[in-house]
Amino acid sequence: MSEPSINEGKNRPGTDRFGIKQQQLKHYQPVPTPKCVYACFGTLAVLFLLFGIIALAMSDSVIDVEQRYDDSPGCRGQDQCEITLEVTEKMDGPVYFYYMLD
Repeated sequence: MSEPSINEGKNRPGTDRFGIKQQQLKHYQPVPTPKCVYACFGTLAVLFLLFGIIALAMSDSVIDVEQRYDDSPGCRGQDQCEITLEVTEKMDGPVYFYYMLD
């Protein structure tokens, strides 16, 4: 009889203490090269710059009108009162109204 070799079974997958074999799945692991990283960062920078420009342009079209009514003579000591707001700028529709309490 021949003696079992020390290297015998090196190519076989090992098992843990519960007798479960580890699966080896094919996978792809990208290696980020400097050229790829610069391209990704550049693309993201352009996208975020465009998003920022669009958000800034949209926020410039907002018209803000404020009026305090706590010291108005028609509202003092009443549960309900009527306030008239004067808007001096042209507003295209649709117009959204937000009510703020301090």
